[in-house]
Amino acid sequence: AGWQRLDEPTASRVVGNLTRQGLVRVDVDRGDRRRRSLVLTPKGRALARRLRPIALAVRAAIVAGLSAVEMRVLRAGLRKVIANMERFAQGSRSGAARVASGTRVALLAALLVVPGAACRRGDAAAPGAASVPVVVAAAIRRDVPVQVQAIGTVEPYLTVSIRPQVGGVVTAVHFTEGAEVKAGDPLFTIEPRPYETALRQAESLLARDVANARNARAEADRAERLFGEGVLSSEQHEQLRSRAEASEAGARADQAAVDKARIDLGYCTIRSPIDGRTGTVLVHQGNLVKAIEGGPLVVINRIEPVYVSFAVPEQRLAEIKVARAAGRLVAEAQMPSDPSPPARGELSFLDNAVDRGTGTIRLKATFSNRERRLWPGQFVTTRLTLGTREGAIVVPSQAVQSGQSGTFVFVVKPDLTAEVRPVSVAGAQNGETTVEKGLQPDERIVIDGQLRLVPGAKVEVKGS
Repeated sequence: AGWQRLDEPTASRVVGNLTRQGLVRVDVDRGDRRRRSLVLTPKGRALARRLRPIALAVRAAIVAGLSAVEMRVLRAGLRKVIANMERFAQGSRSGAARVASGTRVALLAALLVVPGAACRRGDAAAPGAASVPVVVAAAIRRDVPVQVQAIGTVEPYLTVSIRPQVGGVVTAVHFTEGAEVKAGDPLFTIEPRPYETALRQAESLLARDVANARNARAEADRAERLFGEGVLSSEQHEQLRSRAEASEAGARADQAAVDKARIDLGYCTIRSPIDGRTGTVLVHQGNLVKAIEGGPLVVINRIEPVYVSFAVPEQRLAEIKVARAAGRLVAEAQMPSDPSPPARGELSFLDNAVDRGTGTIRLKATFSNRERRLWPGQFVTTRLTLGTREGAIVVPSQAVQSGQSGTFVFVVKPDLTAEVRPVSVAGAQNGETTVEKGLQPDERIVIDGQLRLVPGAKVEVKGS
């Protein structure tokens, strides 16, 4: 699409047409269900086989080194092919026959106007083609860590939303935004005078009822003696005893009211429940607040230590469980645009279920964060080390290419020709890919210049 100078909406429209006509289908990546890929259908593969000679001719023509005029002619021929493809996507079986005819005509036109653009059968390099300049690197054998990499989010170790437990006017704010506070430090003061008055009133009622209860108890004790002497009737004795018990119960209720008034007065000074860092002050001095209702006055986050939460594909769950059973797992968190070494922590949480919607499982790692490098809400690149793969073959990631038959690399043979080598990849990290099968140590592979290469093409090593 870029070579044909198609903008993104046009390219999307072409892909949509091909999908509706059954030439391609959308597949979901099993490792990451958020990723989608386009795959040729049987009908699309049939068309691709007819267009394969065009692709081979283009690659050979590029290797041959076209002039500007020759490239314009080649592009004109390919635009005709694209027009035929669109008619194929919209037409019937007779349209398919026209495509086959049109592609052959376009191929002949492209080959006839391009000197030396003919290619051998089997996608080989053209005879006498100029050497292709490439940059190479050597495949090396070394031990590499087995890691799981994901984008993680920094989360505070503790988060507390401060809300008032009594209503009133805020008379003082005792901290500045973004300040470090300790557990027990005062944060806000709510007007205490109404609660001081309520406490004094409750204490007065308590004193009165305690005196009444004491008097009632004395009368009940006298009635007990008189009843024993037969002077007082049982009914009078029971009344006096019940009155004493009621007075004592009233005194206990008054004591509870005093305790509550004292607690409410204590709530007039709002204190921090944890060590942490304050956020934005959401309610300032002079505002009227209500108990429990409304939003928080301020939010405090504990950021030493912190969590980093990340999700990994469920396919990695088994090896994570095995590695965790063998010992602690080291996690690293790299901040964007931070040249410093990554922060180090350890895996502390493995969720109890796989998310069915995404096919991933949630993990958390704990970091001490003494230097305050990690900040809540920040996105970081997280790597979880599961073990070490000994004696692995490692190549730069830019050397590994993808095709319809899988992944491959271009190997520079001793006679300075290019060979396509299928490889099996075990994983990639830090710009390096681990190859399980297909390469030997010290083999030279192309890391730049692959676009102009075909099997058997002569190469000129420009750097390594």
